[in-house]
Amino acid sequence: MFHEKISPKQSVLRGTFHHSGDDFGYSVTLGFPPPEIPPPNPPSAFTLDPVFKRECIWAGPFLRPASVLIDRDGPVVRRRVTREWEVLAQQVSLYESLFSYLGKDRHSPEVFEVRETIRSWRFYDHFRTDIDAPTRRPQLGTRTPIMHHDGRDLAAALQTIREIGDSEALNAAIEDAFPGSVLKIDAEAGGLFTLTLQQEGLLRPLTAAELSDGTLRYLLLIAASRNVIRGKGKCRALNEFF
Repeated sequence: MFHEKISPKQSVLRGTFHHSGDDFGYSVTLGFPPPEIPPPNPPSAFTLDPVFKRECIWAGPFLRPASVLIDRDGPVVRRRVTREWEVLAQQVSLYESLFSYLGKDRHSPEVFEVRETIRSWRFYDHFRTDIDAPTRRPQLGTRTPIMHHDGRDLAAALQTIREIGDSEALNAAIEDAFPGSVLKIDAEAGGLFTLTLQQEGLLRPLTAAELSDGTLRYLLLIAASRNVIRGKGKCRALNEFF
């Protein structure tokens, strides 16, 4: 779960975000950059850009002082070694995350694990279903473990779920919403993927261009919620907001 906390402190706005998993948790605090003394000449044009104030990675689902593994405070990044702290970097740029510096550090596998978890997230804000939506047209397809944010590779994503994902859950979701219907993905010569849905009572299957907005949106939500995450064989729950 992702939480947000915005709190004014000494007339400075800061936002703190937390992610808690079973193995590791991550917290980041963002805020405005401190004023430079003396001020630069000419002044920077990026004074409203947020900077990293604090980052923490801890073991387990809950943040406790004893469970903190990596602690970044301003430009300084420390790692816990048994009961002592080891300084890993002292001049980390305030506009870059600790992942830019430690993402591949073989001595800090927890940093790599948290980074890959965050990289696997996808946020779907809105799917187009109008007549000109890319989802309604045949598209070039490749194996698609994670669907594009606008759903243009819906057919390839659904076919990927069938081949290397949870095909039984996909079929069950189709049957639950459209009893007796059959979803078919055609891979044409040249790599174009076309989606059709044969619904009970109709004489021929409907193409994506002919599906109702609600039906097409339902298929998009199925593909989004059952993305095949690389190397883990499971999906992560994703949401669409309207």
